[in-house]
Amino acid sequence: METKHNVKQRRAERLKRLQAERGVEYEAERVRGENGPYPSAPEQPRQALPSAELPSQSGNWSDPEYAWKHRFERSPGYAAAPSDEQLHGQKPPTARRLVLRLIVSAALFGAVWTMFRLPQSWAQTGRQLVTAALTEPMNMERLAVWYESKFRGAPSVLPSFHRSGDDSVKASSGGKRTYFAPAKGVVASPFAGGKQGVLLQTKADAPVYAMDTGLVTYAGKREGTGFTVVIRHPNGVQTVYGEVEDCKLEVNDWIKGGEAIGKAGRDGDGGKLYFAVQKDGRYVNPADVVAIVP
Repeated sequence: METKHNVKQRRAERLKRLQAERGVEYEAERVRGENGPYPSAPEQPRQALPSAELPSQSGNWSDPEYAWKHRFERSPGYAAAPSDEQLHGQKPPTARRLVLRLIVSAALFGAVWTMFRLPQSWAQTGRQLVTAALTEPMNMERLAVWYESKFRGAPSVLPSFHRSGDDSVKASSGGKRTYFAPAKGVVASPFAGGKQGVLLQTKADAPVYAMDTGLVTYAGKREGTGFTVVIRHPNGVQTVYGEVEDCKLEVNDWIKGGEAIGKAGRDGDGGKLYFAVQKDGRYVNPADVVAIVP
C-alpha cells in the first residue's frame, strides 16, 4: 500500500510539472503572435490550474491516477486560444467581402439606372446592350464550338431536361469515347450509292437514343426524312436522326449520351429510323462509328 501511495504521489508531482510546462508553452505562443517570429521571454509565465482546481465534469481530475492516464488530453483548466478578432480587433474577412460586394452591386445598379435616364448617344448604346443581354437568347451553338475548341469535349455541367431511356445500349466506338446505339434494329438500307445515312428497321414505337452528349442544332421537319433532329457532339462529330416521332427536344437543348430523343416512325407493323453521322463536315458510314444493335 505504501509503494502504491508513493507511485501516486510521484505521478501527481509529474503531472504538476507537465501542466506548468504547457502553461509556459502557451504563453510563448501568445507572445510570438504579438511580437513576431522571435518571442521575448515572458516576465511571469502563466501557470496552469493545479489538479485540485480542475473541473470534474468528465472524470475525476483530482485523482492523480486518472489525470496521469489522460495527461495528453486538453486540460479544461487552460483558456482557449484567442480568436483573430480578439487579437486584431477586426471583423472576419467574410463580412468585409459581403460589404464590398453590396457596395459594388449598388454602384453598378446606380450606373445602369442613370444610363437609362440620360439622353446622350453613348447612354443609348449602353441601353441597347443591356436590353439585348436581358432579352435575346444566348447562341448556344457558338458556346458549344468555343467550349469544344478549348476543352475538347461537351460541357457536361450544363443540364438536360428530357432524361429518360434507361434501356439504351452502349456500343463500342473503337475509340476513347463510348457511344450509344441510336435504336435497336437492323439495317434495311445500307450506306452505299452516294447515300448520306442508313435506314434502320425497328419495332413499332422503338425508342431512339442520342449517340453521345451534345447540343441540338436542328429539330424540325425535312423533306425525305420527316421530323429530323441534328445533334452536335465533341471532336467534330454530328449525328442526324430522321423519321422521329414524339420528340420534345428544341434547338439549343443539351442532351446526354443514351438519353431518349423520341420514338421511331411507324412503318406498317414496325418502325423505321434514318440515321446519319458526319465527321468534320463529311458524311461517314454510321456502322464504322457505332455498332448497330439488333
